[in-house]
Amino acid sequence: MKKTRYMMIAGLILAMASTSVEANTVDVSFAGVGLGRNVRVTLNGNTRHLFSGQMNHNIDGTLDNGTVLSGTYTTFCTELTEYVNWGTNPFEAVDLEQAPESGPMGAMKAQAITDIYAYAGGDQLLSSAEGGTANFASAFQIAIWEIVYDYDGTEASLDVAAGNLVIKSSNYSPLYSGVSAHVDNLLGAIGLNASIDDLFAISADGFQDQIVIVPLPAPLMLGCAGLALVAVRRRFKLK
Repeated sequence: MKKTRYMMIAGLILAMASTSVEANTVDVSFAGVGLGRNVRVTLNGNTRHLFSGQMNHNIDGTLDNGTVLSGTYTTFCTELTEYVNWGTNPFEAVDLEQAPESGPMGAMKAQAITDIYAYAGGDQLLSSAEGGTANFASAFQIAIWEIVYDYDGTEASLDVAAGNLVIKSSNYSPLYSGVSAHVDNLLGAIGLNASIDDLFAISADGFQDQIVIVPLPAPLMLGCAGLALVAVRRRFKLK
């Protein structure tokens, strides 16, 4: 199966093809990790060493809106209280705000995550051969965790060195400077109020929920990418 990569497209495109993902069962199996870094994560006083970065999952099934999932997708997890699934297991495809299953994030956090997807412009999904970096992939995952576990709607709540979630380098020193700078830029994009079609979550009790993005057909991507990126550049300096 061919690995799927998606160039994120914000705002303007979504009026053309808006979709809301209703719960539907898909088969999911973990296919390994991609780019990222090992970090030390403390959540509510409990500390673990974890990989932060790209997760690859084989996903097969058809969503209620007719979208067919068949291949290996680069995903990012939304929860730290459960582990990645091994073998093939059924997951529910749900709107982003309904994940993670252990405690839904709600609309405000889902919008913040949508904003950082729009800002990243697909860089978080790239392999090293395509120009992706471990630092950016790691930062993207950390930004998602920070939103899910600490974001209360205020800028002050977004601090990976304080709060319910604290993340450091794997050697217990402050977070790698190359990762930290990307985290700051990503979290600074919250407030863009972007819309992204086919951004949703797969959710299952007992396993880590994952965020999935399904690519638009290539002609539509090429026709709309320029307009969307202009809108993003008006507010943020792109990498």
